[in-house]
Amino acid sequence: MSYPYVTRAIKNPQTKELGYYVQAAPQRSVDLDTLANRVEKRSTVSLPDVKAVLAALEFEIIEALKDGRTVRLGDLGSFYTRLKSDRAATQEECWELGASLVKHVTMCFQRSRKISDELRPARLGLYASDAEEERKVAAGFKKG
Repeated sequence: MSYPYVTRAIKNPQTKELGYYVQAAPQRSVDLDTLANRVEKRSTVSLPDVKAVLAALEFEIIEALKDGRTVRLGDLGSFYTRLKSDRAATQEECWELGASLVKHVTMCFQRSRKISDELRPARLGLYASDAEEERKVAAGFKKG
């Protein structure tokens, strides 16, 4: 496995101190059709059947989230929602205003322990992206 990275300068908003951090390099995304093709190659299920199951899974996840439920997908992880709301001064006011306080609903994903283990830095094969290597050369950076 290989995982490209870039470096970014980020200013601390409190101290205004500039620091440099390693971040994931932008990569092309993988869409549902690509995933369906990959699943078809790894199984005995036909491409139309894989696409149908993935479309149904997408629909069912959305429906469960709309019902306020958590969706647990085994070794993949869990999808759930969070609500962001305005503040009420008292509990009575919060009861009275209820759902009108809610300003935003966010869908969250909590990865499983298996995925967390697979995504440890030591297992990823991190390397500087081509763009990062070009930045190093342009800056005259010499290792060691």
